[in-house]
Amino acid sequence: MNRLTMLLGSLIEELSGQLSLCAERDIAYAMKRFEHEGLSFFTITLPEFDTGFLTCIEQGFARGNEFPSFGRLNSRRLPKFLSGFSSKVFDKKGVLLQFADPDAIYAIRQICRIFKKVEIPCSDARNKSAIKNYLKNEEVLYHARIENATRDDPYLDQTARLLVSSLFSDIDTEHLNCGHGPGVTADKRSQNKRLRIEQWPERSEESFPVEIHAVPNFGFYRDIDRIRFLGVKDEPPVKVVFVPKTLKTPRVIAVEPAHMQYMQQGLMKWAVRKMESHPLTRNSIRFMDQFPNYEAARLASVNRRHSTLDLKDASDMVSLALVQRIFANSEILSYLEDSRSLHAILPDGTSVLLQKFASMGSAMCFPIEAFVFYCLIQAAVHEHLGLTPLHDTIERFSRDIKVYGDDIIVPVPWHNCIVRKLEAYCLQVNQRKSFSESHFRESCGGDFYKGVAVKPLYLTKVIPDAHDRWTPEQVLAASALSDQFYCQGLWSVASLIRGWVEQGLRRKVPLSTYKTDGLTFYSCLADTYDGWDRLLERPVRRVVNYLPRKRPDDICEDEVAATFKCLGNIGNDRSVDLEASVSPHSLRKVMGWAR
Repeated sequence: MNRLTMLLGSLIEELSGQLSLCAERDIAYAMKRFEHEGLSFFTITLPEFDTGFLTCIEQGFARGNEFPSFGRLNSRRLPKFLSGFSSKVFDKKGVLLQFADPDAIYAIRQICRIFKKVEIPCSDARNKSAIKNYLKNEEVLYHARIENATRDDPYLDQTARLLVSSLFSDIDTEHLNCGHGPGVTADKRSQNKRLRIEQWPERSEESFPVEIHAVPNFGFYRDIDRIRFLGVKDEPPVKVVFVPKTLKTPRVIAVEPAHMQYMQQGLMKWAVRKMESHPLTRNSIRFMDQFPNYEAARLASVNRRHSTLDLKDASDMVSLALVQRIFANSEILSYLEDSRSLHAILPDGTSVLLQKFASMGSAMCFPIEAFVFYCLIQAAVHEHLGLTPLHDTIERFSRDIKVYGDDIIVPVPWHNCIVRKLEAYCLQVNQRKSFSESHFRESCGGDFYKGVAVKPLYLTKVIPDAHDRWTPEQVLAASALSDQFYCQGLWSVASLIRGWVEQGLRRKVPLSTYKTDGLTFYSCLADTYDGWDRLLERPVRRVVNYLPRKRPDDICEDEVAATFKCLGNIGNDRSVDLEASVSPHSLRKVMGWAR
């Protein structure tokens, strides 16, 4: 039997046992569907069951059309599959029970979603569909660009003018600390060699002068002659790539050229610091700490005073025209435009002049989309209440608004006016993933029903079969998932996964009650050791560790790159390696001793 089917069967069996249910028919049904439909039943059809299930909870009753892929009993509106679990949530007529069991809700969601995020490449047909959707979004923004820029909306204009002038009026190129991010670049430059800037857009020179940003200091002024200045027609595009998200659709990421990433990182760090510290935004917009949104979602699931909003293709639908309107007549607008890539190349070779402000993958995408959403929300609330946007009103309303990227939490009375405002500017609110009526809420990694966590765990890497070789990523993902199941009280499922990991490693993995270096399994009962350290007089265990591989990346002869590397290490106690750099997506197995 395939290990994924074994995992699902074990999961259903243990969850049903905890709820005193018999689920033999559910297991048999799932195995039969997998036999006929393959992996798509686990990764696409089952998650759609959960989406329909949450829709029924939100509306307070079940309708048969929410589960098109599953058969129903004649007298019931809910599917026969998992009917024992759903009977603890809905009555026989499909009406939500007043005291619906959160444990049953969690069980259904865990069964249906465990394989939703397995990182398996999508089919060519689904990749083509993703390209089509990307182009469709660009077309929508193209046709709406004039309307987004000229729509009569004094509330938005006044809100944006007040916020932008309060937060970003003191921008200065000398205060921007440009630098490279950890991700790959479109020109495939290594971590060390990208420190040497070799090309620079002419249009960015006023906002990001090369003599300030592209060389370590004025002592390297002569090296500016080696930099190639690019006209608009010569600028390289962002490279749009697909990375696994779900088997239904890939995640669309734009890989920026090294010099654009360099500018964006500096502007991003400055803008994020401003938004997280200013009185008008610090209560609402966050980038580093998800807990306020997480806790707000938990409380809202109890008192139902706040709703959670989910936006579809949020990054791809923030138009350049809307950003230009919000930041109109401000000095920061030139910085945003000058650090923004103008066009993209799709996987099929299609070149696109970008109508969106930035694709996911740009360092400025996340901060600017959050600020744009916040401006629209504040404008919608002031318009709804008939109030002129002022410093005091914006600060007061900010305490009830939570924005973390496209995770948005707002008071229920404001829900409809905010949805209308967002959709007026081409942003698409996903109604099936937005919640305001029921006791269910989800935001920033927290899913709750009446204050009880009902967030499922996800298998992210395929578990190899008995005779297949395990990659380091598969070992780490499976061991982490087993610890999560263990902490959830699903010990049989955790034990099953741990047995597979040990079989793949061909060695026992020690147990540990605390976090330690190397690979261990969490246990709340006992620690296991393999030896005794006579020098330190304490027990030690022999563990497997996975460390990033290093690859040759010599910049010893490059004064500019080497100086940048050393300057970036000021204040740290780690050594600087000018001959090699870490390859973040390649790990090597190392055996060692740990306490």
